[in-house]
Amino acid sequence: MGWGGSARQAFVSSVSPRIRVSGVLAIAGSWLSGRTSDGVLRLLSCIPGRGSECVDTYHSESMALGVVRDRWETPDTVAGPARIARCGPVFLVSDAAVYGTEELGQSLERAGCRPASLAPPELLAAAVRIWGKRCLERIEGDYAFVAWDASTRTLLAARDPFGTRTLFFRAIDGSVFVSSTPHPLVELDGVVPPFDPGGLLRSLVMQPGGSRATAWEGVRELPPGHLLEVSLEENPTAQLDGHALRPRIRRFWFPAADPGMGALASDAAPGALAHRLQRAVADRIPEVGAALAMSGGYDSTALAGAYFGGKAPPPSPLHILSFRYHRDDPANEDEYVNAVARAFGLPIHWVETDYLGLLDRSPQQIERRLFPEGHIHESQNRALARAARERGVRVLLNGNGGDNMIFGPIQVMGDLLRQGRWFALRRFFRSRGYGRWGTFRDFALRPAVPLPFLDAVERLRGRPINSRPFEQPLPPWITPPDELLGEMRRLDRTAYAEAVLANHGRVERRLRAWSASDPMFARVCASLFDLARDEGVELRFPFYDGRIVSFALARPIEEMTRPGELKPLLRDSMKERLPDQVIAPRLEGKWKTGMIVEYSRKRFRTEIGGRLSALDQPWILEELGLVSPRTYQSRLTANLAGDHSWEVHLITTLAVEEWLQRQVGRQAGG
Repeated sequence: MGWGGSARQAFVSSVSPRIRVSGVLAIAGSWLSGRTSDGVLRLLSCIPGRGSECVDTYHSESMALGVVRDRWETPDTVAGPARIARCGPVFLVSDAAVYGTEELGQSLERAGCRPASLAPPELLAAAVRIWGKRCLERIEGDYAFVAWDASTRTLLAARDPFGTRTLFFRAIDGSVFVSSTPHPLVELDGVVPPFDPGGLLRSLVMQPGGSRATAWEGVRELPPGHLLEVSLEENPTAQLDGHALRPRIRRFWFPAADPGMGALASDAAPGALAHRLQRAVADRIPEVGAALAMSGGYDSTALAGAYFGGKAPPPSPLHILSFRYHRDDPANEDEYVNAVARAFGLPIHWVETDYLGLLDRSPQQIERRLFPEGHIHESQNRALARAARERGVRVLLNGNGGDNMIFGPIQVMGDLLRQGRWFALRRFFRSRGYGRWGTFRDFALRPAVPLPFLDAVERLRGRPINSRPFEQPLPPWITPPDELLGEMRRLDRTAYAEAVLANHGRVERRLRAWSASDPMFARVCASLFDLARDEGVELRFPFYDGRIVSFALARPIEEMTRPGELKPLLRDSMKERLPDQVIAPRLEGKWKTGMIVEYSRKRFRTEIGGRLSALDQPWILEELGLVSPRTYQSRLTANLAGDHSWEVHLITTLAVEEWLQRQVGRQAGG
């Protein structure tokens, strides 16, 4: 284990001096034959946005592991020391934050294994040693790790259910490679694979779905809540003759309710939610403190209320960061942010938005994106991360996931229709101010129709029916081949059936389980996480916590939705913790405040012309048969004239094409 000074100096000089964070790499199979640890270090140096100050490797004839991170990450409450953790025959590298560490450590000790420390790598190595793959049932955290069991010659890689931290893999020439980002797998031995139209289509429509495809052929993403296993014992000749090693991949997590929370009386539910949320927040704040990106909406303010509003004083500081929008902008929620700050005596660190664009313009940052589409509010999220770092804070919390976990889908009308509860359906429909046939059709009638019937109608008509929650019409300029689109639909429906339909019968339960498990939401979190990492900050999401998910799925829909109100259970849980002004129903006739549509629209109009003119012709997406630039331009013209349909997809298509052109330019030495 370890490596010499000259190899370390070569590694450090090969990465840029930006502040960086954790990266992990694993290699199993014949590629290692005759190679030294320098090859592992070279691949580690290809991971962008990761550390350079602390590096460790493990190398044997058929297995290599590598980890890299910077010193600020090495406390146990962040990522832990940058070393290969070892427990008996198990060697492990991780990019992880583990929560409930004391309880996990005690469970391991009772099982006969005392971890070397409560740092994430040591806990995970001990858990794999004692419980094997079943350790994933016991770990609460944001993690991506790779373990090698030398006694069974088995590699195990896993990614947490909510997918904040990523793992990618590639099987080639008798070897399997696993990495935090796809970049080392693309750069393998200097042979860059071609673009994968299927993976790029998923970036264009923002739907990773049931596929493992990326923008590169042969490079695959390990989906959230899945594990990858490679046995060299079962493939004894692979490392000698180059036969393919075939990784086995399976889902280990399914969204499920906590039965104990389901039996809880309704009047006890708000207190139980507040307690779980308080634990989720506190577990994610290291001793030196953290920052909270607070918008003024119900979710992020609830994080502040959960942490500061309890009876005991909070153990660590939590700094409040918030965007400052123009007073007349619908995104402005200053009154709620100020109310929370006054209640707890906290200063607010405002981030000005006037100078911030949407997608980042830096060619290097475009090129380094984890996913081609990036994030629509890339510049804003980078600015938040920088603001946290400038205040000496390295962990940033946000309220992402509240909309997914603590909500009541109005498609519950489909359940009422199925059950023949006509009067209840009528009351629900009218109490929410609905009156249009289209609303009844889309949110009551269609969800009530059994999916096999809709699938039969689809086959008779010979064209798709968008019958699952993730299925949406394609923008008119996205024109993939029918077989590519059909394969995407088949994979996504299979994954949905496995994760949701097999475990949930009611319409509203299916929607809530889907919102907790669909890879689309994990992709958003991973993109935000990657942006923050590139700025030297670790992003954490308290609502994406197994304890919150199992609680929310256990509670009846009546607690999640009330006429004219958004998130009543969450708001009830914050009574006596947050000011009444913050948790009261917002503007009459307007369920959500703080929407940044107008701000985004203005920035889009300002930026789009220059960015389009900077693109080379013809578009790579056109050459791949995925996009019609002429139709795109036509829809863009309509958008600028006031037709705002497809607005997000217009931005995403531009982002994917920019990313492609940067990749081609880099390969050409540009």
